[in-house]
Amino acid sequence: MNEQVDNSKLLADFTAHLAVIRRSPATIDNYRKNVRRYLSYLDKHSISPLEADADDIEGFQGELIAKPYPLPTVDSYMRPIMVFYKFLRREQLILRNPFELVELPRVLRRLPKNVPTEQDILKVLSLPDTKTNKGILQRAIMETLYSSAIRRSELCALNLDDVDTAKGELRIRHGKGDKFRVALIGHEACLWLRAYRDLVRPKYAKPNEQQFFLGYTWGRRINPLIVNRFINSFGKKAGVKLSPHSFRNASATHMMRHGASLMQIREMLGHVFLTTSQKYVEVTIEDLKREIRKYHPRK
Repeated sequence: MNEQVDNSKLLADFTAHLAVIRRSPATIDNYRKNVRRYLSYLDKHSISPLEADADDIEGFQGELIAKPYPLPTVDSYMRPIMVFYKFLRREQLILRNPFELVELPRVLRRLPKNVPTEQDILKVLSLPDTKTNKGILQRAIMETLYSSAIRRSELCALNLDDVDTAKGELRIRHGKGDKFRVALIGHEACLWLRAYRDLVRPKYAKPNEQQFFLGYTWGRRINPLIVNRFINSFGKKAGVKLSPHSFRNASATHMMRHGASLMQIREMLGHVFLTTSQKYVEVTIEDLKREIRKYHPRK
């Protein structure tokens, strides 16, 4: 039997660990709340978290399901507890991780909806008036989003020395989870990035300005809402439901359709887990099913 455990200290140590591994403040707050909820459940049943077994953890999960919470909510409540037990094992506070024997409820992955076709993307890319400074900026941004599949926040955070058009690379210094990675960009995106950097940006950048994409007020890093606004506007003109994230979904889906492997898609998107990228395989399988139903004589 373990000695009396101070749950408050365990929770504080776990929270500090999350900060050390550079989880976002929102993630830390979410994990702390859910682990505190779990610890309260154990305390109510006079169970130490260091002595809890898989049945105890599943008892808490069953209580959530009985509320009833939808399965995606139950899943989101249980994931922080899984991380909590990995922390306890890492700190050698427990000999075995009981969570390894816990079966989480199966939650179907949501497929990306309204993924633009290649024709949709080409139509939208042709809409900016590239005879104007603003149009060159807009075209450069959309070409970059589609070519690299980076997130809107990652694009807006780019500095001058993060963009290497000679190598066709973008250095993403603060990706999701604050992870560094290199994103690749193609020939067309490089052309428009150079056009913006060499012809437009120097007219408006302040001395020693490091931000790459400058907003319409110029001299300041572009506001993500501005990116949303003009992309939504071009989408309406093209008759396509469009957001910055649509370019990311489209890039991954189109790559998969042209034969890219799941590992390549994972690297491109900067996903930690292969299962996160799996949904793009499912998109192409759904496409195949539609084609079979449409054309196969034995459908």
